[in-house]
This record gives sequence, C-alpha cells and structure tokens, in this order.
Amino acid sequence: MRQGFATPDVGCSLIFSVIIHFILLQGTLMSSSDPNKDYEHQSSREIRSPKVKPMDPSKLSMAKLDVNSPEQNMAERTIVFKDGAKTKPKNINTAPKASREAAKYDYHPRRRERPRTGRRKRVFVDLPNLDWPNNEIPYEIAFRSYRSPATKAKIESVFGEAVSKFNDAGCVKWVPRNSETHYITVFGNEQICASYVGCLYAGQQPLWLYAPGCDYVDTALHEMLHASGAMHEQSRIADRNRLISFNWDAVSASSEFNYFGGQTYMTSNDPDLTYLTTQALDDLSFYDVAELNAFYHCADSCAGEPPCQNQRFMKYNGVCSCVCPEGLTGSDCTELDTSPDKTKIRMTIESMNLPTSDQNDCFHFLEIKDYLAGSPGKLVCGNSGGGVFTKKLLGPSNMMIIRFDSETYSTVAPGTGFTFTVEAAPSACSSNPCKYPAMCTDGTTIDDYTCDCTDGYSGVNCDTIAASATVVESFEKDFSTLMKLVKETQFTWSTTANPFFGQGQITPVDGSLVAELWNYFDAFGAPLAIGATAKMQTSVVFESADRCLRFNYVISDRNVGSSAVTSLNVYVMGDSGTTAPPYVFDTNTGNSWVQAEIDLPSMENMKIIFEGVNGEQELAVDNIRISPKLCDVGNPCTGIDCNNGQCVEDNESFQCQCDAGWSGDFCDIVVVTYTCDFETVDESNCAFIESSNDDFDFTRNSGLTPTSLTGPVGAKTGNFYKYTEISGQLTGDVASLETSVSFNAGTYCLRFWASMYGKDVGSLSILTKDGTSPETLKRVFNGQQSSNWFLITEQLTLTSSDMIIIRTVRGGKKSNQERGDIALDNIVLTEGSCA
Repeated sequence: MRQGFATPDVGCSLIFSVIIHFILLQGTLMSSSDPNKDYEHQSSREIRSPKVKPMDPSKLSMAKLDVNSPEQNMAERTIVFKDGAKTKPKNINTAPKASREAAKYDYHPRRRERPRTGRRKRVFVDLPNLDWPNNEIPYEIAFRSYRSPATKAKIESVFGEAVSKFNDAGCVKWVPRNSETHYITVFGNEQICASYVGCLYAGQQPLWLYAPGCDYVDTALHEMLHASGAMHEQSRIADRNRLISFNWDAVSASSEFNYFGGQTYMTSNDPDLTYLTTQALDDLSFYDVAELNAFYHCADSCAGEPPCQNQRFMKYNGVCSCVCPEGLTGSDCTELDTSPDKTKIRMTIESMNLPTSDQNDCFHFLEIKDYLAGSPGKLVCGNSGGGVFTKKLLGPSNMMIIRFDSETYSTVAPGTGFTFTVEAAPSACSSNPCKYPAMCTDGTTIDDYTCDCTDGYSGVNCDTIAASATVVESFEKDFSTLMKLVKETQFTWSTTANPFFGQGQITPVDGSLVAELWNYFDAFGAPLAIGATAKMQTSVVFESADRCLRFNYVISDRNVGSSAVTSLNVYVMGDSGTTAPPYVFDTNTGNSWVQAEIDLPSMENMKIIFEGVNGEQELAVDNIRISPKLCDVGNPCTGIDCNNGQCVEDNESFQCQCDAGWSGDFCDIVVVTYTCDFETVDESNCAFIESSNDDFDFTRNSGLTPTSLTGPVGAKTGNFYKYTEISGQLTGDVASLETSVSFNAGTYCLRFWASMYGKDVGSLSILTKDGTSPETLKRVFNGQQSSNWFLITEQLTLTSSDMIIIRTVRGGKKSNQERGDIALDNIVLTEGSCA
C-alpha cells in the first residue's frame, strides 16, 4: 500500500494520525481500511485531536540546545534523512539534564525488619502487602529538614504539583496526613532521592527528596511510584535483555536493583530509541498509569463497562473511562480488524521533503511509533527517502502508529511532502519460537522462520542438547538461556555482579554475573522466612546420554553454627522420576568458590533443578556446565594437581583455575599484587605514592566531598578513598600518583575505580615513564564520565625501570568553577594479563 501527502499551506497547519493494521487474506495483502482512502480522511475514531502548543522555530538555530528544553527532548527523538544519509540534529546538548542530577542520589533502601513470614515477594503488579490501605497514601513534608526558605518553598511547590498529577492517574490518592497510623514523611536532609517500595505498615515511612538535586516534579513522581509499590523497569530480568544491554562494571556491587538508567549503565539495543532513556518527563507515563491502576485494581468496579481496545486500559477516577495510547481515541479505543498474529508492519519512506533547521532539527515531521503505542515515537524529517521502520516485536507486531505534524512549528514554510509504503511482512518470529540464546530470522511466509542456534544447542527451535554437546550457563543473559526461573516458589534467584559475602566481595567465576540466593525484589520487602525456597531448572530437551554436571558455588561464613542454615539442593529427574535423595550442599565455603560435580546417567527427558533454601548465609552459583560422559570417565583433570587452585574440564582438556594470589599452568607461581584501598594512612602494600612533580596532592576522604554536585557520595569499597579537591587550585593544575617500586619486567594488569562527576571535571590519564625517557600516554578520560564509580582496567607491559603515573588535571575555565572533583579507590596492580 502506497500513500502520499503534500504538506499544506502555512495557514493550514495540522496533525493527522495513521493507525495501521493489516489482514492477510488468501495471500493478498490488504489494508483493513478502504484502500482508496487517503490517510488524512480516516474516521474520527482513528484520528486524535492533539492539543499542540506552538513552538518558536528560531530556537532550533541555536548551536547548542537548552538541555532542559522541549526542543532538546524532540531533538533526541529526531532522525534526519538528508541527501541520502541518516543523521541526527547537530545541536543536541549532551550535558546532564537538571532533573537527572537526582540520578546521583537515587537509592532505594531495604525495608525495615519485621517478623519473618512466608509471604511471597515479586515484582510490581504481583506483590501482595505492598499496597496502601484504602488506596490512600497520607503524607507530610518535614520542612524543618530543608535548609533554607527557598528550598522549603520549592519542595512544597514541586511536591504539590507531583501530588496533583499522581492523583489524576486513577483511584490512588496522596492525601495530607491527619492522624493515620501509616504515612509518608518527605525529608530533605540526606543527599539521596529515595523511597522504600510499597507500604511498610510500620508507622512513619520516609521518602527523601534532597534539595537541591531532587527537587523536580519528575523525580518526585519517580519516588512516589516507588512508595506506591513500583520498582525500576530495568529490574525486569525476564525480558530486559531483549531491549537493553548493560555495562555491569559501572554498577556498584549488589546494587543491580538500584541503579539509575543512564547511558553509562545501560544502552538501548536500538540506538534510535536511546531517547527513551534520556527524556525528562514531568508527568506519569502511559504505562506508569496503566500499571498503577492495575496494581490497585482501580477498575474492578467497571466490570459492566464496554471493554477498552488496542493496548489500552480502564481507569477509575470517580468515573470509569478508557485511557488510550496517544494517537488512538474513542470511548473504547476501537480500531480496525487486526491482522494475523504472525505479521509485522514495515514502513518505507520512498521520498520526503520536510523542512529542517540549519542544525538538522525537524520543523515538520513524521512521528513513527515502531516501539510501543504509549511511548513517544521517532521524529523523522529531511529531504530524501530511504528510511525503513519495522515494528518491534513488543506488543502487537501488526500495529504501528504514524503521525504527521506541521502544527508545532506552524509558521515555517512547508516542504513538498512525503510518500511512503506500508506492508504487512510475514513474521513467524513474532511468536518467539526460537528458544535460549538464538537469533530468529523471518522467512517468506507467516510460518517460515530459521533459528540460528548458539554452540551446544540444536533442533528447529534451538531447544535440544545433543548427546555430544556441552552447554554452559554463566547467567550473562539472566535466566534466559540454559536455566529458567521456577515462578511457583516463595521467591526467586537473582543475578548480581560482584556480590558482598560477609566482609568480602565475590568475583564471578565466568563473566560479570552470578545467580545469588538473594532476591533484589525482596530488598524492598520483609525478610524471607527461614526455609523459603527459590528454584531454577533446565527446560531444554536433553538427548539420552551419560553426562556430567559441574558447577561452582559459594556459601558465606556468616553466622556459622546457626540452626538456620542456607543450603543448595540439586534434583535430577526424568521420566522415571526424581533421583533420591537430592544432592545437598550446606557447608560454608569460606567465602570462596568451590567446584561440585554430579554424574548424570542416561535418562529420558532429563531435568535438573537447583533449589536454594533460605538461611542465615549467602549463597551463589556460577558457571554451570553439562558435558558428555560421566564425570570420572575420560576426565582430563584425573591426576592433575593444581596446587593452589582447582582443575576444571575445558573442551576435553583441563585448566587450572587458580586461587587469588597464584598463577601459572598449575597455580604454583606467586602473583605479585599491590593494593591501595586507602583505608589506612600508611599502606605497606600500596605501590603508589603522591608525586613530587605536580601542583597539588590528592586528599584522603570518606563520605561526600565538600563541593556539591561533584565527587562521589562515598567510597567504592570500605570507608575511604582519595580525590582531587580542586577548590583553590588553578585551571590546568596537576595532581598525580606514581609508583615507587621496581618491577619484574613483564605484563601487569592495573585496575581501579574512578569517579569523574561534575560539569567542571578535567582529565584523568594513565602514563608510563622509563627512567629519563619521555612519558608514554596509555589512556585518557576527558570531562564528566558518570555520577557513579566506574571501573578502569589497563594492561601494561613494564620494564624494571618503568614508573606508572595516574595523573589528574583540574578542569573548569575559571578558578571559581569548582565542580570537578576526581576520585580514585581500590587501586590494584597485579602481575600477569588482565584476561
């Protein structure tokens, strides 16, 4: 189907919407609307009458947009096709948005201790005992906790506006507290933006909005959603890897549930949807409102009302009404007939002439919603065609909304218009037939697809493990590969990075994540009952054959001797039933990884279950391997002595996994390691000292740095760190740490954590210097990097006369620009490669 539209005269600016559905009938692709209709003539039920506030086109000529402006928000969504090339506006401002300063303080604490119970804890919409009584959230503001009359006035205004917008969303109301037993108190005396999740049922419940930094409407709404029972979207471990990718090194240990979704930590798998992680919203989103109404059963009394259609929901706010995604309208959001489930919309821009600014911002544009109907769409303009947009396999893949807007900048002369084609492409992949780590490719019909399987997996849907295959689960894709979560349990396993066990940090055996018996959803809830269980199990089809199960596990030494013992039970079952008894692992491992192995004799339809039983100790599992042959048959580790490590099978060969401090093929070589954690003033094993060839020294510190909106909020590990206090220093002044030891010639790995937060941050460099020779620059970081600590790893080849230098340079154009602190923590220099 091909459609075209010429833009109107300036005096006839408009917005029109197209909701595209298709029916596939006898092999012929047909629009479910009259194919002779132009889009602008669709029925009123299909056309939204938007309320558009005209915007000033002159602002789009700015060399750099105001980062907090609506123009900036639109630019982030914009895709420009110009002279045959795809590009973005040139004046997008990459500085942090004002309301995103709150990301530095975003934190959600564990819930207070209550008597242990057996109640279930799951995610928003499925958690009992988190909702507030009578759908009312009483609140008060502790004005005494705010430092000045100005901050008191602002928080009162901001929170009042947030309450008004929240209360418009449905039946849940924030009300000023009278004498209610359970209520929220808003505090501003801690440098965090934070809330417990749901109602604690424990009297006064704090919600923190620090000022300045958290005193924005969108930040207040964010924390109010947490208080009502919502959690972060990136904590949806069931499907998040379909949408986003993670930089786990930048996430604080055991804080995977807690971090804010900035680009430093996670990125969209579709770069053109990055704006969904950067947009500053001053109201609840369509899906926020939908989930809030569902969680509190707001529309339960609307059972007799006409059902809402098309990714909509019913809400009750005095009356029952359908809430439709932007672009849909009508009392029930009714649309045309849907196409078969196994199709997806593909839209191709054949030609386009829609005006842009000299900075490539769109004046007139197509908004293309190829993601979710309730989310903002991509804004497309330019002077050439070629853009292809295919509906993501989220929600109905056979519906896409396209809107044309010439009203936002109605004073700008129009272009000549655009033409595009729309087709319902076959999409057998829309039903997600490929299992485990597989790539699905659509064929030529709605039933034709190909699964490209990962090594070890086979079969049409990549759900079979051949007798000769080896498969590994390291939890890098959460629980979407070999092991799947069993939901009918009292809580679930969780994936975490570098968890803390006792007083130490546990490094994953393989990759960045481990499976831990600590549900981060429950971090917001009451302590689990002793004996509560969590399960994960294989769900692939194993061909009948003898196999060996090997895995690594660690049990902490916390409260050893307690009657409440954490245990790992491994069940093996098949058509003939469960092997009895289960394999039980319940002895603490001294906070170190231990390898276990279990013979798996041939059986039909084998299934393996890992059951964690909650006790006083922490438990984690990693690097699950299932390989051919029984464990003691042809085991390459037989007779191998790994001295200070353990032997593991590696593709019919062996590998010694060495304990900390040891290296070599057989773990018999002492690794030279220098560590600077700054926990004491004098550190005998720290290779770095303050340089005498610089302008000023680092400062040892704990907690916040003195200057607001810069520096970390505390140490990465322990209590102390070092940072460059730039107040009183001149632009360009240097502070350096340098090594004071002699090295054995060879390869070394340098790892340390850094914080470079603030608009006046200068640079951080790693250099080496051989005697009197010139310095060699190895790596440099310029400007602000992250509001949290991030890990730096650099492999160095050193001679016996080499010196390593970590150098910082003060930023800011003027001496009074002081938001540029750079901090370092946990510097570790180890002999050997970084691999």
